Amino acid sequence: MQVTNQGAPGTSPTIRIRGLGSVRSNVDPLYVVDGVLTNDISFLSNNDIESMSILKDASASAIYGIRAANGVVVITTKRGKAGRLIYIIQGMPVYKK
Repeated sequence: MQVTNQGAPGTSPTIRIRGLGSVRSNVDPLYVVDGVLTNDISFLSNNDIESMSILKDASASAIYGIRAANGVVVITTKRGKAGRLIYIIQGMPVYKK
């Protein structure tokens, strides 16, 4: 697996799981974010990721069909915790004359 990133905000990293298989076709893996199939993860922040799994063999990615020919990246995001919601507001009083 090879991961490269340009480092610019809003750009998604380039991930190659099985190498460059074809010159003419797309070699990007299929991303599955919380069960939703997508081709781009630029909307996802690194801080939101709880776990990531790479499926690179045919038997593991068979449930995703032909779209998984270049591998599958399964991403689980963090969930909110049950309980009481607490807001913390910090401010500074300003007086005008």
